[in-house]
Amino acid sequence: MAQTNVAPNSSRVPTTPKEYVTVFARHELGGRIRPIAYRLDGGDPVKVDSITDERQAASLKSGGQGMRYTCRVTIEGVLSEVYLFHDEADWFMEPIVHQGGSVANAEPLHLQLRRKRREAGLSQNEAARMLGMDVVAYCRLEGGAGEISEAMLLTLHL
Repeated sequence: MAQTNVAPNSSRVPTTPKEYVTVFARHELGGRIRPIAYRLDGGDPVKVDSITDERQAASLKSGGQGMRYTCRVTIEGVLSEVYLFHDEADWFMEPIVHQGGSVANAEPLHLQLRRKRREAGLSQNEAARMLGMDVVAYCRLEGGAGEISEAMLLTLHL
């Protein structure tokens, strides 16, 4: 059963239990921490292939806040992405589910949109005009905030 978090002045937010992991990390001078691998309870270590993003963020699925690392990992030959959160002394993991479900080796739609726009040699303003939308709304789509349809991708495919 899902837990709920209650933030001040807000409604209840359903969350899922945290999946705590053991993380092997490199601690650099200056205090920067870089995860190298993680291990689920009783499982084999999973090597972090690359870190594509690192920022302070809240976990919307299981609650909590801390440094969030967007990591690419290869598990049984399948490329996947996970969030590793460093929340004070603990580490926990969330799988990243892209629009349209979790598909192995699938490029997220917002990255496909950006790639197709660049391949077409279009600016964000030009792409927004082609799609009949405001440039700010288009930039949000490219940033991963918003629903992207296959028709949008086809419109930019010249």
